[in-house]
Amino acid sequence: MYVKFWLLSVLAVLSMMPAGHMIVMLLREIEDTSIWITTHMVIGLLGVMLIHYGNRREETPASIFGFLGAHLIFIGFFELSFAFIADVLNIVPVMNPKNQEVLLAPSLQVVELSGLILLPLMLLLSINHQVRCNMMVWIRRRLKMNISFTTNNKQRPYANIAANETLFIIWTIYVISLLCLDPRVLGPTHWLSMSIYSLFMIWPLYLIYRIRRFTSNGYVFRYAIPVGVLLWSWVEMFSSMNIIHEYYLYPLMYPIANLATLLCAAILVTFTLLINTKYPRVKVRFRDN
Repeated sequence: MYVKFWLLSVLAVLSMMPAGHMIVMLLREIEDTSIWITTHMVIGLLGVMLIHYGNRREETPASIFGFLGAHLIFIGFFELSFAFIADVLNIVPVMNPKNQEVLLAPSLQVVELSGLILLPLMLLLSINHQVRCNMMVWIRRRLKMNISFTTNNKQRPYANIAANETLFIIWTIYVISLLCLDPRVLGPTHWLSMSIYSLFMIWPLYLIYRIRRFTSNGYVFRYAIPVGVLLWSWVEMFSSMNIIHEYYLYPLMYPIANLATLLCAAILVTFTLLINTKYPRVKVRFRDN
């Protein structure tokens, strides 16, 4: 049968989300502070090395390595910063007033505050004419700004591009989701929160409709990054409603399920990486027993 590359790309991106959560929760089991910090730093530096290596490859593998490197950077540097700052400032968890369970951990509140850093960075990206992100181009068109590009495609560092897109997309959706969840800001029942949730439900479906028309595998994979992350926001919303159990947050309690998730992510990413990039569709043959 034929498996389309855009579908493989979306599944690969989507599978990395629970795998990343699982790694973060495993790192929190480290009791020694120096080992905990060192491990995060090593993971983050490994992500930088992957991006550097990807920049020497062709467009499609470069985009995949950039995505993987950005994931490791987020786990290694971002998550370390959020948890470390929360610990230093002794931030108190936000409790759910209905059942007195922890609604927002201290590190998640730091993520919320990081939105003040994210906002000016996003504004700078939106006015940078060398940034070809579809959303940024759409903003510049609405503002009637010049959107001409001067960089040759052959000179573009695709691993860096995919890494930047991955970091900003995950970071942005992370912050917005937490602001909607925090009862001190909006709360899940606020009309604006409900509107954002609806947008998160509809937007990836529209992106899937568009991604099916592209033929360049490198562009398809980079386009699959927001699709996969937005689809993952469905899981987050359903889990907040207690519809889905977040087993990936308890790797020691559910080792088999988490190992299966990690193996699935590794297979999907590897398979996507090894595909012949000349074809938008990949023929997969199953051997009969």
